[in-house]
Amino acid sequence: MSGRWNCENRQQALFTFTDLIGKFQEILQQNEAESTRIKVIPASEYIYIVHNKEKHFIVYLMEKKCSCNAFQLDEIPCVYACAVLDSKNFKKGPYCSDLYKPKTILRTCDIPVYPLPHKDDWIISSEKLVKVVLPPKYKRPLEGLQRRIVKSPDEICLERKVKIVVVHADVKGTIGIHVVNTTNDKSVDVFSY
Repeated sequence: MSGRWNCENRQQALFTFTDLIGKFQEILQQNEAESTRIKVIPASEYIYIVHNKEKHFIVYLMEKKCSCNAFQLDEIPCVYACAVLDSKNFKKGPYCSDLYKPKTILRTCDIPVYPLPHKDDWIISSEKLVKVVLPPKYKRPLEGLQRRIVKSPDEICLERKVKIVVVHADVKGTIGIHVVNTTNDKSVDVFSY
């Protein structure tokens, strides 16, 4: 079954004359079609501002990034990157990931795949059959995955038996904040701004 899959994909990759394979070429063509009415303004040699109706996006050609994040996630030029590449008359192939190109598919089909035989046909030495493998005895504590409980300022004040009181607010916007300890009624000026 895997031999037939390799043969079919190799034949498909050999006779493909597009930049990308199958579905990814269709995505690129759709992005090219949508990019025809988008305005491109160069900010520098590799940075462009793209205006699409009310939205503005920044495209970095050198880093293969766009502010819409589709370019770096899919590794295929997004609509805005296609608009920039069309305005500069650049080919889109070099800006696509090598994973989507026919030459990569050809290289994956070069190595023959040998499926494992049925479990009954395995040849296992008697020494390895005798060994018993057990799971570890001790569980490792989850140090970094423990949840931290986030408390509100009111809960923290109740625990520490402290009360926050706003004393005054001026016309200029100056606010004086005092902390009152509820156990011994001592007042402390924390800050005023």
